[in-house]
Amino acid sequence: MSRISVSLSDLRRAVQQCEQLRQRLQQQEQHMRSIYARLQDWRGESALELSRKMEAFVQGASARMQELESHKAELERYIRKMEEADREERRKRQAQ
Repeated sequence: MSRISVSLSDLRRAVQQCEQLRQRLQQQEQHMRSIYARLQDWRGESALELSRKMEAFVQGASARMQELESHKAELERYIRKMEEADREERRKRQAQ
């Protein structure tokens, strides 16, 4: 049976990347909201279509940010578990 080996630094890097992605999505969402606010004066079918697309983007971005937060929290919990396992292993070795 093979083992999967992941270092704490890899996990911390993944947490950092999740945060960077979340920040970029948040910036894009804010930009889209500012454009959307300026479109409120527009009228007609094209304005409605563009508004629907922008709303869908904002909703999708919000959902993705929540997913990234969830993944980041899972990674952070796993890091804490690994750190605790390392501490426990050191205690056992010191006790011998």
